[in-house]
Amino acid sequence: MIMFYMVPRRMVLKKHEIQEFRGIAEGLVGESGIDVDFPSETPPARGMKVVGWILALSMLGLLGIAVHVIRLLGFKAEESLVVIGSWMLLFLPVLLLWTVGVGVWSYLFRRYQDKLWLELGDLLDIADEATIALHEQNRSDITAEIKRVERLVKKYRRYGV
Repeated sequence: MIMFYMVPRRMVLKKHEIQEFRGIAEGLVGESGIDVDFPSETPPARGMKVVGWILALSMLGLLGIAVHVIRLLGFKAEESLVVIGSWMLLFLPVLLLWTVGVGVWSYLFRRYQDKLWLELGDLLDIADEATIALHEQNRSDITAEIKRVERLVKKYRRYGV
């Protein structure tokens, strides 16, 4: 079940891409004069950042302890395997917790991406309406902007929005 959330289904969206497209769509709506309601901006998932920091700190701690144990042993073959094995048994719960944390983080990331794709879908519909209205008005002064938006709409629609 967790592996389902770790495999990407489509392109990963970044927040700045959504904000850039929102600005373009707002400009087109302003030029066309149509009346539409824009969707609210999707806030980042709160827990995703916290879980990410916990994962990073726990991994740094585990790596630091492993380096410390290796430095203490001085690479003595007979003793090092026993000591490293005992240390690994002590920190096995931390490794298991880290594995669960990766699953939780990937689940939160997938939910966040799904919300961003829904927001982008609404913005694409608004941009489509604005470009249709601008084509009907024969606005030749912003044809380059219209063509740019049409390319972006085609690009994002290819990923299933």
